Amino acid sequence: MICPNCGRELHEQQILGLRFIPPCTCQEEAERMLRQEEILRGTGNLAAAYLRLSGVSRRYRTADLHSIQPKDGQEKALEACRALADNLEDGEGLMLVGGVGSGKTLLASATAVRMCKKQAEGAREDFKRNFARVTDTLDYLLRPWVQMVSTVALFSQLKACFDGAGRAEDILEKYKTARLLILDDLGAETATEWVRERLFEIIDSRYGACLPLLVTTNLLPSELEGRLGKRIADRLREMCRVVNITAASQRATAGRENKAC
Repeated sequence: MICPNCGRELHEQQILGLRFIPPCTCQEEAERMLRQEEILRGTGNLAAAYLRLSGVSRRYRTADLHSIQPKDGQEKALEACRALADNLEDGEGLMLVGGVGSGKTLLASATAVRMCKKQAEGAREDFKRNFARVTDTLDYLLRPWVQMVSTVALFSQLKACFDGAGRAEDILEKYKTARLLILDDLGAETATEWVRERLFEIIDSRYGACLPLLVTTNLLPSELEGRLGKRIADRLREMCRVVNITAASQRATAGRENKAC
C-alpha cells in the first residue's frame, strides 16, 4: 500500500494475530506541524494584545531588538537594551541619553516589544502550572509585564482623573508594579512640585521593590537634577546605567523607513 499523501510504501504488520497497516508517519508530522502553527498563532495574538495594553505606540510595534541595524552612535545603547530584555530579573535599569531623533524611543519600544513576546511565549506554560488558581492566573495573563509611557502623557492621564476619568491610584499602581517601566522623554514635562512628587512616588516605589526602569531623555543627568530635583536624580543614578546615544537625528528618514502606520 502506498501513502496517498507522501507516496511512501506502507507495510502490513501483525500483532497477536491481527493484521493491519499502520498510518504513515507523515500524518503524525503534519499533525505536529499543525499544532505548532496553532501555538505560534496563539502566542502571536497574545503578544499583540500585550503590546496594545503596554502603551507602545502603533508606529513602533514592529520594532525588533534583534533585527535593528544600529546607526553610528547607537551600538552601545542597542547592546544595553538587549541585555536589559534578557536579564530583567537583575533589577538594573537603563537611562538612554541622546538628542532629538537619535533613536531613544525606537530602542526603548523595541525592548518593550521583546518583553511582550517573551511574556506571550511563557504564558501557556504558566497557565498550565497555575491552572488551579484560575482567577489569579487570568489576572496575570491579562497584565503585560511592561508599561511604556511618555512623562507628558503620564501626567495628562493623572490630571484627567481630576475630571472623573478613572482613579489616579490605579494609574500610579500600574506604573509602580509593572515588571519593566519605560518612561519616555523624561524632562519634557512641566516640572511643577506636584509633578516631581508623583514622579518620585513611582520611581521610589520601584526602587524599593527592585523593579527595573528604562528612561529616555534629552537631558544629561546633571540637567535632570536641576529640572526634577536631587531626590529623583539620586534614585535614577542608583537604579539606572547611563548610556549616551551620539547618533545624528534619524527623523529625516524615519517616515520613509517605518511602514507601521
